[in-house]
Amino acid sequence: MRALVAKSQWTRQELEELAAGCDLMVDGTLDMINDVSLDLYGEPLYEGDDPLEINDDIAKEIRL
Repeated sequence: MRALVAKSQWTRQELEELAAGCDLMVDGTLDMINDVSLDLYGEPLYEGDDPLEINDDIAKEIRL
């Protein structure tokens, strides 16, 4: 989650590179992150697919 909130928007290619560097699969990881965000903040951390748009309000909370 912290890596995703570093930017307000991600392309699919950028996400693939980020996930590969962490040995993760993009879609499964993104689903898990949004599930956690919904549990903690009541809203998804991101919307969209390409580009992926980060929810600025939640991003601010995570950066604290």
